[in-house]
Amino acid sequence: ALVPSLAPPAAADDKAQRELYIGNLPLGTSAAMLQAVLNQAMAQRGLATGPGAPVINVWVSGENRFCFAEFRTVQDATNGLALNGTPFNGVQLRVGRPKGYVPPAGAPPPA
Repeated sequence: ALVPSLAPPAAADDKAQRELYIGNLPLGTSAAMLQAVLNQAMAQRGLATGPGAPVINVWVSGENRFCFAEFRTVQDATNGLALNGTPFNGVQLRVGRPKGYVPPAGAPPPA
């Protein structure tokens, strides 16, 4: 059975705006570990747009060197850019927009 989420349902058409690239991962990083660290950092810095976990999914590359984190909302993802340089297991995470990022209609281009 599916577990209902407290977050509003995420629309597939804005997934590109809700994803961030995270690089410089230390070896052995699991998706669950990284999701917990990102959610904790978002909460500690007051970056989440509402209660609950702003990071709803993490996909780690096969080489374990980078991942893509999917956020609950476009604004949570934009706020998540502030996590660039966050210390994690002895390294600083690199956080940015994925290469295929297209800003939402009417939004300013990415900085």
